[in-house]
Amino acid sequence: MASPPPSSSWSSWLSSTLQHSLISALALGPIPPHVAFIMDGNRRYAKRQNQPKQVALPLLASRPGVRVVTIYAFSIENFKRDQDEVDYLFAMMIDKLQVLSTESKLVERYRIRIRILGDVTLLPVDVQRAAYEAERRTSGYCGAVLNICIPYTSRFDMSHAVRTRDEMYDLQGITRSVEQALQTSECPPVDILVRTSGEHRLSDFLMWQVCGDGGKSHDAGALLEFVAKSWPEFSFWQFLPTLVDYQVSVLGQQRARKSFQFPNGLPWDPTRFDLAAIQSPDSFSPPSSLPDSRVGDDAFSGPVSHQQVVIPPSL
Repeated sequence: MASPPPSSSWSSWLSSTLQHSLISALALGPIPPHVAFIMDGNRRYAKRQNQPKQVALPLLASRPGVRVVTIYAFSIENFKRDQDEVDYLFAMMIDKLQVLSTESKLVERYRIRIRILGDVTLLPVDVQRAAYEAERRTSGYCGAVLNICIPYTSRFDMSHAVRTRDEMYDLQGITRSVEQALQTSECPPVDILVRTSGEHRLSDFLMWQVCGDGGKSHDAGALLEFVAKSWPEFSFWQFLPTLVDYQVSVLGQQRARKSFQFPNGLPWDPTRFDLAAIQSPDSFSPPSSLPDSRVGDDAFSGPVSHQQVVIPPSL
């Protein structure tokens, strides 16, 4: 007689079954097309050496589910940190981007498009190369989108949008033009923004995208949720109360957005990368002077593991 599966397998199966059942039940109500995360608390969690949880890719893989997840992985301000720490974070970025683009079964099965948002020319060449390959390998996917913001600030995003729209507009035209030029322009507006580790600030992340439209279409902006758990501890189960709060809010305000689907052939612009540098062995030195702003700690840190199919703790 065959031995029964180990208790850990039963536990994993039960957790997965419950998760899919809850997703199916919650899908009867409004599902947020776009969820954003400010990942915080990784360094403090890493000291305890526990197993990180999974949330970002399972959200995108759920059917029906979230169509876009945007994560704040590295701020432009993080270049001001100690160089050894920055180098460690860059090494982790390379590892995780390679896993996502070449080894993740969820990315391949659910055709999850990986997009890198931010001023990628500030990144070291080897990180640019890994980011470029992650975008290139998934550029034909249109099932869902994982936006990884490295290196990013809202001020960069908005100033870049303004520079690309130098025509004269009336006030409404300016707003529409800037929205079309933001790096998230192909994505629906942010519905939920979660920050982990108990911090209560946005740290220059998606400042335009979370503001809504001033009530013109019953869109009061994103639901902001600040949770005490650190990012590696934040799992699907910790996200459930936030999703329920969103559904209650949407039903109460009658402001549910239409289901969002990505068009086939979503454009990919590789010219954002320093293509000459990617093919060159030249080293990279970050700029010595960067504008000041408050930023969250632990935006991109945690243990590296090729066994992880999903992006926590680093992504």
